[in-house]
Amino acid sequence: MNERNLACLAGSLALLSACSSYDFAAARKPDGELDVARLITDLKASGKEQLVEGLWIPLLWCDVTTFGPAARGYPAGYTLSEFTSVGPLFCAGHHDRRHLDTNGGPIERVDRDWFGWGILFHDTDERIETPSGPRLESSRRYALILGRDHTWYQPQERAAGTTP
Repeated sequence: MNERNLACLAGSLALLSACSSYDFAAARKPDGELDVARLITDLKASGKEQLVEGLWIPLLWCDVTTFGPAARGYPAGYTLSEFTSVGPLFCAGHHDRRHLDTNGGPIERVDRDWFGWGILFHDTDERIETPSGPRLESSRRYALILGRDHTWYQPQERAAGTTP
């Protein structure tokens, strides 16, 4: 292989940017959900600030999953973020961000999907845990003008034998 071919290969590999310190597939349960208790244990054992797995191919693909301490302004706990995007400059994608308490229980979840940089389609679903049950909010937009917004509470299931 000559120098020119090596330079082309090196340039091509530089465009592929992998930033991984953890294999999230190993922490998945049989149903496909992530095992939060295992993530917490693995984060503490790693000694790192956060667990990261990702691949970025500029202008084509971005797939990044992170797990670490909750950001400033949130209750003590953890944040799990799964981000996938395709197309030039994140044209279409999905972002699922969960805030969890110190035991891994849910506090808040925001799930976003978009297409055409959010101009053609943008969908956001939020779930916030409250004493009255989860508060769910949904917002959907098409071409910036058409859409719907909904907010509702999901009733909590009562324990067997209790009266309303």
